[in-house]
Amino acid sequence: MTTLPATLTNDNTVIPLSRIAVIDLEASSLGSASYPTEIGWALLNDDGTISTSGACLIRPAAKWTTFTNAWSAASERLTGITRDMCQRRWKTRPHASVRTGQFRAVFSDGRDWVSALARALPI
Repeated sequence: MTTLPATLTNDNTVIPLSRIAVIDLEASSLGSASYPTEIGWALLNDDGTISTSGACLIRPAAKWTTFTNAWSAASERLTGITRDMCQRRWKTRPHASVRTGQFRAVFSDGRDWVSALARALPI
């Protein structure tokens, strides 16, 4: 097996792959008021293999659902995630934060949704 190189930051600091988390999010719509509905994560080993992965639905914060463009039927059809699923099948403290304090770098395709999720999580 080929060992992957560690990641370099802008200041040439080397980050071991085991200190990187990859996060993928599904969202309620692509509108400006959309919110995250599901989070998936993968934690890496230094050789680039996945050490841990998982996913969970996210119960929306009340303020997330107040705008008319917050939910899209098209997004629901695409992801298969319904409003009811988010209300009923969520974990109170999912690994949604992916224990980000232990990671040097977190990669995601949805920075705004990660920020909204981080602000809504209890400390």
